[in-house]
Amino acid sequence: MLRRLAWTAPARRLLTLPRVERLVAVPLRGSAVRETGRFVLRELARRRMLARYHVRESGRPVLVRTGTADVAVLDDVFYSRHYTLPEPVSAALASLERPPVALDLGANVGYFGVYFLGLFPEASVVSVEPDAANAAVLRRCVELNHSDSWTVIEAAAQDREGTVLLASGRFSTSRVEQDRTGPGTEEVPAVDVFPLLEKTDLAKVDIEGSEWGILGDARFRDTAPPVVVLEYHEHLCPGPDPKRLAIELLEQAGFAVAPTFEFDGGQGLVWAWRDSRSP
Repeated sequence: MLRRLAWTAPARRLLTLPRVERLVAVPLRGSAVRETGRFVLRELARRRMLARYHVRESGRPVLVRTGTADVAVLDDVFYSRHYTLPEPVSAALASLERPPVALDLGANVGYFGVYFLGLFPEASVVSVEPDAANAAVLRRCVELNHSDSWTVIEAAAQDREGTVLLASGRFSTSRVEQDRTGPGTEEVPAVDVFPLLEKTDLAKVDIEGSEWGILGDARFRDTAPPVVVLEYHEHLCPGPDPKRLAIELLEQAGFAVAPTFEFDGGQGLVWAWRDSRSP
């Protein structure tokens, strides 16, 4: 009932009012997990803790740091359903006739991995996450899901091996920086993602600006998997229009592209899959 009401025009307007946004949004987001009442009470109390819930549809466990950006990411994946597979993507994965392999670049605390395993319980998932605090929760999530085919790489997803400067401790918005001017900036390992991409059926890419080095690399066309779901960002974008550039680079690599969501701050999400008509 809450879900149906939330998608009506009056409800969407109501959700934007600051005085009621929290009271309305928390129960709606909580409806994505089976322990809705417990979720609501904890979020309204604003007491920081690491809470365990179970996704309503699959029953798989997730971990949420209450009162943090984890709640918004939980919303994106399991309530707003940003990663619902387009029909061509579902068809492509079904045609594999084997469990798919997913690469999660910018895994945060593992919600996409949980979602993907809910769809494909026998799938393999490789999660790449550079922020140490996020990675610690991610590893616990993997353990709770008892998946021998889910691995974690604690490093920044890049177009080269080495190290990068990471503005860490920002939950889902920790990001690579070009200098140490920002608070909490530290040096972390970087992993070249191209050897990982060529072993993958679907890559989810949400790496807060580091996507531009990967999309612009000459290797991307030849090693990219058949399906990519990309969140593009204004940060580190080499052009004035992140959406247009993301679409152009994906199309140049032989993908059909479907923009799905646009967010504030020059961010958005697109699905892309190999177009057999492309040269």
